[in-house]
Amino acid sequence: MSIADELRRRGFRPEQIAGATVNGKPLVESEKKPKTDDGMNKLERRYSWFLSDLVASGHAIRYYFGKVKLRLADRTWYTVDFQVWLPDGSIWMVETKGWCRDDAAVKFKVAREMYSEYHWMMIGHPAGGAWTKIMGESIAILIPNGGTNHDC
Repeated sequence: MSIADELRRRGFRPEQIAGATVNGKPLVESEKKPKTDDGMNKLERRYSWFLSDLVASGHAIRYYFGKVKLRLADRTWYTVDFQVWLPDGSIWMVETKGWCRDDAAVKFKVAREMYSEYHWMMIGHPAGGAWTKIMGESIAILIPNGGTNHDC
């Protein structure tokens, strides 16, 4: 789904969408790039919009994208996609994937074991499908539209 489609879905009028910009560039131009200036891909961008709505509604306190880099072993690091702080004081490490490759699954599992003070969840959004929990713990509030569970 494009940014314009997402804005339409959220109730923005055509003239608002036509005048929309991303980092000062027309929306149409920005959608040609697979990555945004903040390093997010399209799936991560969509999930960040969802998290922004959670923060605005008070269901989450704050979130960060890509700010935590965890050491798993010598010369092996894992950068978490999103860190989400919930009002109950819990911190969730959320990984977003279009598909679950073996190396990503292994790093996620190792990080989850080494840094067990956090809650861990990997979610995906396959093309045309619903958001799905792939592995880790599950908390419905962090899965858009209720989602489904599927452990890989």
